[in-house]
Amino acid sequence: MIAVKAAEEVQKGHEAVAEAVLTMKTIAKKISAIEELSTQTHMLSLNATIGAAEAEQHGKGFVVVASKVWALARRSHDSAEEMTVLIDSGVTIAELAGDLLHKYYGYRYPGWIV
Repeated sequence: MIAVKAAEEVQKGHEAVAEAVLTMKTIAKKISAIEELSTQTHMLSLNATIGAAEAEQHGKGFVVVASKVWALARRSHDSAEEMTVLIDSGVTIAELAGDLLHKYYGYRYPGWIV
């Protein structure tokens, strides 16, 4: 009876690990979209800066706006990179936990996608 209960708990733990890995991978895809938006915003700010420079005196105010947009793009990019590192670390840790469950308890969750 105790062994059955322990096996059930190990199975639940493994399922939780598998779910955590899948969730982190989904978050990583969303972060990738944020990085793409940041890149596009950066390009728009560069184009705006060039346009403002060509407008000379009339474009001075636009240069300020373009620089603010560039700063926001940079912050978004930096934050996305930091989140990617954290998510990658979380995936690695969760995968290790799943491997240890398999190694020591012989159970591998059927839906395990790594």
